[in-house]
Amino acid sequence: PAQRHRLALMAMIVAAWPQPLSRDRAIAMLWPERDEANGRRLLNLAVHVLRAALGEEAIASTGDGLLFNPSHVHCDLHDLRAAIAAGEAERVAQLYTGPLLDGFHLAESAEFGYWVEQRRSELAHAYIGALLALAERQERAGDVHAWVGTGLRLVAADPHSGVHARALMRALDAAGDRAAAIQHASDHA
Repeated sequence: PAQRHRLALMAMIVAAWPQPLSRDRAIAMLWPERDEANGRRLLNLAVHVLRAALGEEAIASTGDGLLFNPSHVHCDLHDLRAAIAAGEAERVAQLYTGPLLDGFHLAESAEFGYWVEQRRSELAHAYIGALLALAERQERAGDVHAWVGTGLRLVAADPHSGVHARALMRALDAAGDRAAAIQHASDHA
């Protein structure tokens, strides 16, 4: 259980970057059932263990906050968030590999569950937006094979979307595979 809290804490610290994560917020989200003194002790222990594993410079203390230091630790979540912020659609599509902390939960913290679901939704939305931008570029450039590949990724990301299904059918038709476009329409229906 302690390891799960450390993973959750690291995700929260990275997601807060470039702002520090308030220690009080971390305690309230990760150890809601603990009193302030025990929560602070558990937080300090978790930070100590993370620093021992990742290096002292990985997490800086800033007043009453904890700040991720991306120059000392490589983190895929940080890279993905930076690509989203920079509007780098191709990099976002490359870096997004699925839901944040997929299958991970803290049974004793409903608030952390809400927090992680919100982050998952934000990242998935950014991923779909990046795929839509790529598909549009590929369609304009006439790169039908890449367009079909991106259409397949869109449909996989949101299989119930009629918009994505139609986009894939258009790409398949443009690539000369009308039968596959019709088959996908049937599958989607």
